[in-house]
Amino acid sequence: MSTRQDREREFHDHRFATGPRRNARKYYAVDAGKDVYRRLVLERGGPEFRVLEYGCGTGSLALDLARSGSDVVGIDISPVALARARKRARRAKVGATFVEMDAQSLDFPDRSFDLVSGSGILHHLELAPAVAEIRRVLRPGGAAVFVEPLGHNPLINVYRRFTPAMRSVDEEPLRIASITSVTLGFRECRVQHFNLTALAGVPLRRFDRCAGLIERLHRIDQWLFARSSLARRLAWVVVIELIDPLDDPATTTR
Repeated sequence: MSTRQDREREFHDHRFATGPRRNARKYYAVDAGKDVYRRLVLERGGPEFRVLEYGCGTGSLALDLARSGSDVVGIDISPVALARARKRARRAKVGATFVEMDAQSLDFPDRSFDLVSGSGILHHLELAPAVAEIRRVLRPGGAAVFVEPLGHNPLINVYRRFTPAMRSVDEEPLRIASITSVTLGFRECRVQHFNLTALAGVPLRRFDRCAGLIERLHRIDQWLFARSSLARRLAWVVVIELIDPLDDPATTTR
């Protein structure tokens, strides 16, 4: 029988071989969380920083990080994605390294990286072993930054139910309890929520005159998220910053 890793590899090989998920582009076009994730990662990178891009796909932010002077290693379970990432790196003439690897069993020594980053990767994994490995390979004072889907909004879940081909059979959007379990292994954590009313802007994204309206929807979302735990629960996307790994998660001060 195939393992979870086998199924994920097959799904992502097919995904990267056949091109991006076009049906999802319209939603990502109004996703403010991805922009914040990108900014946070690039701000934390730089010369003399060693960065692990966790589930790098075709290179995601690896090339930008390498241009900033970071020593970047990207890992992914998909050979197809990695071949494309290496091709992009050669064309860009940057020195990022890409390796096929199981994200839940990293082949790196302890305390190897200053920064671990990943976009839409944690919800494909078993969280406990994955986060234990992330914590292990981070240096003291290091940080991990992720952008992930949240799984509580019933309307978004209906859409997911009717579009199963867009997702692997094992992936599961994060929930509040799972995010809490992830943060326990770090001295500090920050969670930002995105995209609630802003999703109403999806049909308007093609019209230049509606860009201001979409931006106002994002501001409304931030106002709601600052005041309501229910609104935060219904968000589509979260950006998670995990700062300074603990050797023993039971010693967390939070």
